[in-house]
Amino acid sequence: MEDLDQKILEKVQKENIRPIPKWYFVTRRVLIWLSFGASVVLGGLASGILVYQMDHVDWGLFAFQTQSPLKILFSVIPYLWLFFVIFFIVMALFYFRRTPKGYRQRLFVILLFSVLLSISGGALGYIFGLSSYLDERLGNYIPAYQQWESRRIMVWMNPDAGLLAGEISGVQGTDRVSLIDMNGKGWRVDVRGALWRGRMSPEKGIKIKLIGKKTADDQFQATEIRPWQGRGQYYQKGPCPRGKGGGPPPRVGRGQGRGRSFL
Repeated sequence: MEDLDQKILEKVQKENIRPIPKWYFVTRRVLIWLSFGASVVLGGLASGILVYQMDHVDWGLFAFQTQSPLKILFSVIPYLWLFFVIFFIVMALFYFRRTPKGYRQRLFVILLFSVLLSISGGALGYIFGLSSYLDERLGNYIPAYQQWESRRIMVWMNPDAGLLAGEISGVQGTDRVSLIDMNGKGWRVDVRGALWRGRMSPEKGIKIKLIGKKTADDQFQATEIRPWQGRGQYYQKGPCPRGKGGGPPPRVGRGQGRGRSFL
């Protein structure tokens, strides 16, 4: 026994082995828990924005599209946020497994726990308006995010299928309006008998979405007119959004309505 102790002592002295200080393990444990908490919080924020965007998709407009339903679905589903939700759930699972007793828990239980935490955080963020606020901030300050959302909104630019969007550039009585669409093209729109949603009326400068039919190369017969923002509740005045070369549509502040629709 003494020979073994002596050999161990000689090995420690020869290889200059030093004991790991306690602060290292304490710091490591704190960092693991902080990483787990950050993953849960970020996953909750991502899931909240995902729910917010999905809630503002007007699914009824799929009937007006001539493209394949799968292609349209991929154009409106906020798959970027879906990816972030999955990513942060996986990260939460990864870090929780490295907590002092996390390795003892079943993988399915930890996964379910992480999913529930992210969904709960997302629901709270959505209910209290944090999701819409973050979505708005990202759109205002991150050009790549604006371009990504602009592509989703462009599904409204399909006049052959009865969908058109743009800004009213002129009003000719109560029967006709002039419209500059998202691509900068001018249209003469017949609005006789059309249903104006969102407490709107023909007014120069407001952005609208139209359902109806194309009657000529630059003429459109509207049967229903919706405000640009939301699904029939609000409208906004300002520069016309552009889909090609002019950037994404402008965004509404927190006090101007519940949010925008992506279809």
